[in-house]
Amino acid sequence: MLSLANKTTSLLRGGGCGSVKISPHTDENLKSDNQAIQNFINRYNYFVEKICTKAAVAANQSESQEIMIAIQWFIFQEEYIYKLIKNCQNVKKSYNLILDGIRKLMKSCLIYIRTDYFKCLYILQTTASLSKVIFSFHIMNEERFMKYELQKEFLDISDELKQQMEIEKNDLIHIQMELYLFLTKTSFEMAPNNSNEREDILKGCLSGVIGSIMQMKPNAELLESLFKGALLAYKMYAVSKNRKQYEVYFQIDMLQWEIINYFKNEKEKNLVEIIEKIQTIHEQLVKNSINWKTHFLWIQMIGKILIYNPMLTKQKLYQLTSQFNLGASSRQMWKEYQNKGLLIQMNHSNDQAVILLNQLQNKELLQLDRVILEDCFKEWENFLLLKDYFLNEKNPNIYFTFQSYLQIKLKIGSIEPQKDENILIGKILTFFDFIISNKLLGLIKENYEKLGVSLN
Repeated sequence: MLSLANKTTSLLRGGGCGSVKISPHTDENLKSDNQAIQNFINRYNYFVEKICTKAAVAANQSESQEIMIAIQWFIFQEEYIYKLIKNCQNVKKSYNLILDGIRKLMKSCLIYIRTDYFKCLYILQTTASLSKVIFSFHIMNEERFMKYELQKEFLDISDELKQQMEIEKNDLIHIQMELYLFLTKTSFEMAPNNSNEREDILKGCLSGVIGSIMQMKPNAELLESLFKGALLAYKMYAVSKNRKQYEVYFQIDMLQWEIINYFKNEKEKNLVEIIEKIQTIHEQLVKNSINWKTHFLWIQMIGKILIYNPMLTKQKLYQLTSQFNLGASSRQMWKEYQNKGLLIQMNHSNDQAVILLNQLQNKELLQLDRVILEDCFKEWENFLLLKDYFLNEKNPNIYFTFQSYLQIKLKIGSIEPQKDENILIGKILTFFDFIISNKLLGLIKENYEKLGVSLN
C-alpha cells in the first residue's frame, strides 16, 4: 500500500492511547465502493472524448452544455479516484487508461485556454486529480518505467500550455490554473523513464576526466560532459523540489477524503480528537511553509469539505426502502425527496443525486426520511459541526481554519514583509482577491449552476 497514503491515514487515525478507533468497512460498503470504481473506469473514456472532441465547437450553446455535463461527471468522481488509489490492483488496472485520458485532456486545454478559461480551469483540476493515479502507480511499481517519448510529450504539452496561459492571462483564475498544471506536469516529471541519459552523462564525464588527466588539460569531451552533467543535476534538483510539493498535495488530498469518509461510514466519532489530528497535520505540513502552493492546497481542502454533500443512487435508495419495508416505491420517494429539497439530481445521470446534508436539520422532516438518508452519511451532524468549525467566524485565532486565513489577508497590509516572504504574501493576496471578488463569485456561481452544483 502507498506509504504516503498510510502516513496520512495513520496520522489522522492516531495510535496508542487516545487514538480514534476506526471500524472496518462492511462488506456492503466495500461492494458499493468497488462497483463505483468499476463504473468510473467503464465510463472514463466516454467523458474524456466528450470534452476533447467538442473542444473546437465549445462556443455552440448545446455543445457547451454537453461539455459542462462531462466536466461535472469528473468533479463528482474525485471521491472514487481517492478510493481507487487505495487499491493496488485498481491502480495497475487503470494506469494506461488514465494516462491516455490525461494526455487527451491536456491537449484539449490548448484549445480551451483560448476559448473558455473556466472550462480549461476545470479540466486542469481534473488532470491534477487524475495524476494521483500516475504518481501512485510508480510508487507501487518502482520497477516500471514510463516511455521517454511519452514523458517528453506530456512535458512539452505542459510547457506549451504554460506559455499560452501567460499570453491569455486572466488574473482572476490564473493562480489556480498555474497550480493544477504544475501538479499534473510534476506527476509525469517524477516518473522514471527508459532513457539512458543519466548513465550516458556519467560515462561521458568519466571518459572525459580520464582523457584530461592523460592530456593534462580539459578537452571538448570533458567540457561537454560537465555541461550536460550540470544540466542534469539542475533538472534532478528541480524534480526533487517539485516532488516534495506534490507529496504535500497528495497528503492533503488524502486527508480531505479520509475526513469525509470517516464521518460518512462510522458512527460516534469523537469530533475533538479528529480536529486535533487535523491541527497536527497542518502543523507538520503547512503552518511554517513559505510556499504559497502549500497554503493554497490547505485552503482548497477546507473549501471542498465545506461544499461536500454525499451522492445517492436510485439503486441505493431502493435498497434502503426495501430494508424498511415501506409501502411507497423508491421511484416515488426519489421524486418526493427532490420536491422537499433533500436531493438535487445530477445533470450527467438521472440515477444519481446529491443529498443536501444541511436539510436533514429541518425540524419538519419526517424521522423516517432522516433515518433513511443518514444511512448514506452516518455522522452527518458532527460533519456539519466540523464545517462550522472550519468557517470559524467566532475565533479567527485558530490558525488552520478558513477564517484565520482571511485574517491573514487583513493583517498583511499592516506589516513589513521580509524579502523571502514577498512571493508567498503576493500569492496569498492574489488568492484572497480571487475568493473575495464579488465579480468572480458571481462567475463561479454562474458556472457551478451550469454544472448543477448547489453552493448553499
